[in-house]
Amino acid sequence: MMGIDENSEILQVIKELNAAIACTRMYFPEHPQVIGYVDAAYREIKALLHARSNISLMLVDDQLVYLNRRIKSEGPRMGSFVQVLRDSGVGQLTIVRGMPKGDLQRLVCSLAFRESASISSSGHIKLGRVGLQPQSSQQDLYYPFEDDETVLDLSDVPDEETITGDSLFDPGLEKLKEFYTAAVRHKTFGSMPIGDIVRTIVNNLMSGIHAYRMLASIRSADEYTFTHAANVAILTTGQADRLGFKGARLHEIGVAAMLHDIGKLFIPEEIIKKPGKLTSEERLIVNTHPTKGALYLHGGAKIPQLAVLTAMEHHMRYDGQGGYPDMKSAWVPHLVSRMIAIADVFDAMRSRRPYQEPRPVSTIINILKEERGKALDPYLVGNFLELLESQSSPFASSERLEAAQLSCT
Repeated sequence: MMGIDENSEILQVIKELNAAIACTRMYFPEHPQVIGYVDAAYREIKALLHARSNISLMLVDDQLVYLNRRIKSEGPRMGSFVQVLRDSGVGQLTIVRGMPKGDLQRLVCSLAFRESASISSSGHIKLGRVGLQPQSSQQDLYYPFEDDETVLDLSDVPDEETITGDSLFDPGLEKLKEFYTAAVRHKTFGSMPIGDIVRTIVNNLMSGIHAYRMLASIRSADEYTFTHAANVAILTTGQADRLGFKGARLHEIGVAAMLHDIGKLFIPEEIIKKPGKLTSEERLIVNTHPTKGALYLHGGAKIPQLAVLTAMEHHMRYDGQGGYPDMKSAWVPHLVSRMIAIADVFDAMRSRRPYQEPRPVSTIINILKEERGKALDPYLVGNFLELLESQSSPFASSERLEAAQLSCT
């Protein structure tokens, strides 16, 4: 019979495994947060295996059984772990004393990406399968995304759509305004036009329209919040397309980029629109917008987990030296958060705002280069600059980019 201590011990193992799996899906297997959770799970498993030769979990009617007794838990982690096993087609998981940590790391990665077929039973891990899911691609393993019903596909987008930059954001801007207004009033996300706008952006990219051609014009200071969100979505989606993301993955990235600054809706308007320099107190208030945005999106139906993450991380520095929010530990922002950070900086500097005139594109490019390896990911900066100056671009030099900027400010 399983005692109270044994129940709490196996719950701790499940807690750490859950955290490791969730973090692997959100980041990548080598991320420091993932390694930390795997280490914690490994310690808990070793402690349990000190007194017994193996740990065996069995899934019976959507309940986990350990030592022939149902594991008692009132928290959400049990249901989450059960779902992980079901999604991976695992009916029984047995871990034998002496298991190397590397085996646990591979197990976590397999469960995170529903890849139970990629790990065969060995001397230290035995999997009893109840049905297998299709294997994920190698790209999924390195750039993980949640692959559930919240990820929108492009099946309803026409094969040919010839919307130009001028016609794209005249109606699109109004839709975006409607979205933000509704968001402030805490309406549901189901009726929001974000998906429609992102589908149009993606379809234009697929049709060969260069990202820079699609950037919306800033007609007044009042429109900055809306057009900035659209521009960051365009520039981030363009970067992701250049890295090879396609289809539903590319659409999800665009949705996350469109929502990255949603937290600013909860910052007082007099601070957001202040024409002069912010006080230190006002700056601290503005710096809360990533956390506010992530918390708000977390409660939204059909909002990709990626959007929650990037809303929180887009002002974190690549080198970990500053930025906000301060995580007080080694934290590597998600790949998409790092792409959004570059697009965010670029569009903010090229736009006219109450307290700032637009900077020349050549100046912005030099700033991006100076921040490589510091605030910004050096590889992604290179990818972004190649996007701006690509041969397919109508502005294939900084001088032509600068000339084009005049029509966008």
